[in-house]
Amino acid sequence: MWSLVLAGALIVNVGYSFYLLSRNKTWRNFGTDIAELRNPVLGGCMWMGEIAIYSSGTTFLGILGVSVGWALFQITMILGGNLAGLMTGEWRQVEARIHKVNLAGVVVLFLAMVLFGLANYSGA
Repeated sequence: MWSLVLAGALIVNVGYSFYLLSRNKTWRNFGTDIAELRNPVLGGCMWMGEIAIYSSGTTFLGILGVSVGWALFQITMILGGNLAGLMTGEWRQVEARIHKVNLAGVVVLFLAMVLFGLANYSGA
């Protein structure tokens, strides 16, 4: 189902992007680096893989699998994004107080994941 829904969104988004690139005559700004094609395709493939794993994983979570699974999926994406930001140096020039607030949020999300898992394990 996800593939069908996302394919419809792809058509609209690509069509609008092509329209804007043509209207603004900005096609020449793209296509100079293979990463401009590789990275979005890789990101899309990763997203579809994540959805497939999420869909399979919800069956193991029992009756609340879809709602709890979606929460876990979102938490995992946030944690993964933060980890990627740290690894790529995106957070290098951020103030220390913002680092602390972000770290506190990451800890809360990680603990929520652990508690979801423990609750599901103890309920089984």
